[in-house]
Amino acid sequence: MERSAPPRPDRKQRLTHHANENVRFAALMTFLGTTDIAYDELIKIVEGDPDPKMQEWALRWVLTGTPGKIMEKRPARQRGLKDVAAVAAMIRKRAQTPIRKFLIALLPKVEDYDDEGWKELNKLYKELGRGAGLSRDEHIAFIGAFAHHSNSVNLLWDNLTHADDAIREAAIDGFVELGEPGRAFLGKRLNASGEERQQRGAITALDRYDHTRMEWRPRGSALRALAGHAQKSDDPTLRSTVLRLLLAADWTLVEVARELVEEASNDPAPRVYNLAAPLAERLGANITMGEKPKAATIADVTPLVAAAEPANGHRVFTDQRRANCVACHQVDGIGAQFAPPLSDAGIRMTRDQILESILKPSARITEGYHVNTIVTKTGEAYLGVVRNETDNTLELFQADARSIKLQKEEIVHRGTSPESIMPPNIGELLSAQEIADLAAWLMTRKTKPVDPQKGG
Repeated sequence: MERSAPPRPDRKQRLTHHANENVRFAALMTFLGTTDIAYDELIKIVEGDPDPKMQEWALRWVLTGTPGKIMEKRPARQRGLKDVAAVAAMIRKRAQTPIRKFLIALLPKVEDYDDEGWKELNKLYKELGRGAGLSRDEHIAFIGAFAHHSNSVNLLWDNLTHADDAIREAAIDGFVELGEPGRAFLGKRLNASGEERQQRGAITALDRYDHTRMEWRPRGSALRALAGHAQKSDDPTLRSTVLRLLLAADWTLVEVARELVEEASNDPAPRVYNLAAPLAERLGANITMGEKPKAATIADVTPLVAAAEPANGHRVFTDQRRANCVACHQVDGIGAQFAPPLSDAGIRMTRDQILESILKPSARITEGYHVNTIVTKTGEAYLGVVRNETDNTLELFQADARSIKLQKEEIVHRGTSPESIMPPNIGELLSAQEIADLAAWLMTRKTKPVDPQKGG
């Protein structure tokens, strides 16, 4: 006969009062996945139980709601944390224990960061040695907490100079989280002669704001600084970002942008020209536009691959403003599964095949990844890649990463497109060097991917 769990009061008694830590841990496990234990009760275990394993598992549940799994991101301030001082006290008490990192991960989830809460957070940050006394994950958690109060702008600004890319990225996200106070601060700090990493971070953060919702009227000095950064840089990503910001700004300083637009229209990177053209039209001034650059070809890119930079190719692959390949392709478990996985691209494809797949995507479509168009009896139309087809059903994997299961008897039309879903004009969107860098990075991918349908 199957034994049922003890009544709730008995389990609670074992959880908090039993002398044997294994019995207490077993009692805790009976609550996981239920609603029979309150958040405050879990915090009491963290604060009062002498067993580190009990503390760690209770904290994991507080952080994620999932036993044994710590998720990287959850909606901030989700689980009812209200008192910064209480969390700070727990961190101080266990500053030299393994669970400190879990406690620090609670900080971005605190609900109310008023002035007093911010002072307590800043005090704790200093006590722990600022960034120097923290691990990367702890440092990022502090930045996430600081991003809830406008007093933090100077601290976020300082972190834009950090040597760790992940910490600088967290500071950029922190400015965006602050909203208008963050945007106003960055606009005032733009300086064409400022520290390069801070200035690039500021430009990147400004580019991530939704300027359609938040009207942007930057000062003339900010616009001049933006133009100055673009003029002195040979990075097409920075130049195109600046042009996007100038397009988003509500301004009339034609003289600031005239020279920049004329220079940009002669830029060898096609996407820079593509942004300069509408900006020139908006200015309504007499601007002499250069000839539109020709799209990069396989012949242009091939000689550049040998000396290309794979690290930049990785950035091209993931950057939403550039290729954004992860929207469809998956590498090493990251990205969507709409297009063929590329973790093993360096094994199964030569350099020339990689370049052809980038610049002539419809020339050779991987088996199983042809795009299907399907129309049902009810008139609904679907576009996607067919997975798991049987005699009666098929599963269609769509570009938005969702799948739908359809009964074949409900389908009135099914067609296969000879064209790849991949844009055919990559040569117009990226420079020849960026494509070479992307190809060089893909050539380093030599891990056989796991079939998501078959598992490990």
